[in-house]
Amino acid sequence: MQKCTLCVHRVTKGLLPACVTTCIAKTRFFGEVNELSKVIRQKRAKTVSITVSDTGPSGIYTNR
Repeated sequence: MQKCTLCVHRVTKGLLPACVTTCIAKTRFFGEVNELSKVIRQKRAKTVSITVSDTGPSGIYTNR
């Protein structure tokens, strides 16, 4: 096991780290914080949340 160097040999050539390019789920990102926060905001806008009302827990547990 070696410590991650963020593929400095690739980044200096203008490429992304290998872990980012090979991530099957496309969940790894690399770059400046401002750019990454923009990507996160765009991804959050695409997510859909479904809420079901009037559903409570089927059992209530108390610690006595």
